[in-house]
Amino acid sequence: MQEGPEGDKVPNGTRAEHRNGAAIDRNIAATYDTALAEYDYLARPLWDTVRDRVAECRRLRGDTDPEVIHALRVTLRRLKALQWVYRPRLPATQGDAERDATRILRRAAGSVRDWDVALALAEHWLPRAQKTRTVLTTVRADAAVFGVSRLAEHVAQLSEMPSVAAEAVTSHVPEAMASAVSVDLDFLAARLKTAQKQLRKRGKRAARKGAEAYAALHEVRKAGKRVRDVHALMVGFTHSQVTRAASTHRAWKRARKMDRWASRLLGKDQRKRLQRVQSRFGALNDVVHSATLLQDTAERSRRFAQTRGVRRLIRTLDQVAEGYRRRAIALL
Repeated sequence: MQEGPEGDKVPNGTRAEHRNGAAIDRNIAATYDTALAEYDYLARPLWDTVRDRVAECRRLRGDTDPEVIHALRVTLRRLKALQWVYRPRLPATQGDAERDATRILRRAAGSVRDWDVALALAEHWLPRAQKTRTVLTTVRADAAVFGVSRLAEHVAQLSEMPSVAAEAVTSHVPEAMASAVSVDLDFLAARLKTAQKQLRKRGKRAARKGAEAYAALHEVRKAGKRVRDVHALMVGFTHSQVTRAASTHRAWKRARKMDRWASRLLGKDQRKRLQRVQSRFGALNDVVHSATLLQDTAERSRRFAQTRGVRRLIRTLDQVAEGYRRRAIALL
């Protein structure tokens, strides 16, 4: 205890220090509120898209277009990237429920997309195996019905708010702040650099481990997707600002300048390299995952295992994967 200027006791430091401490606490709270408002502003359209895609899948059920499922997975992946971006600025427990919800939805959509990929590979590598493709088509339709029902169930369980974090925004963020959100693009750019750094590290690690370490190659693919998704979030926001500022020439010029700056954060050569990474590593992931999916299904179902051409397809995909591994490593 210390004696203050008026003779009263002040614990652990001066009154000025305690006032500064209180100010810091308020600043931290304000930072959390601002981050929540920014996050919710960017998450709202993504969650709206998820609901629309799931409603379309539910209407089509077993006849769901593979591209609809793919678009749903891309949107969920962007949500995952957005959650990663704002994780350092939000309280440790904030957004856990939303991350869990996103993960469940991604798994449900993935269960349908996996059979779409396996069917496409069967058509490409075994074009004459009509019996195999027929069985895969039937299994895919069953997986679509089950996966879409799970998607609809989990979406229905979500809050009516566009994002789970929106409830916290409504409770803690002042109305004026919520209605006029200004996204911190410098922070997004810093997180983009962090994602690029992670991609370089994972690429070096995979190069050291060699072509046999599929898990390391898969991590490179995921890191590359994160870089592309974070940049897409930035560019999507700046594009929307250009559209909104169209009524005022000065505001439009400022928004247009910001949009060009965001687009240049990933140069043309960088985008081409990321595209090659996604193409080669994505092809590798498709054949490895499809072979594993078919093998697991064959072990669970004797009837599926005895289907003509299934074992041949698994062996073919295993052979193709070896060549794809070498091509992926060459890119590192």
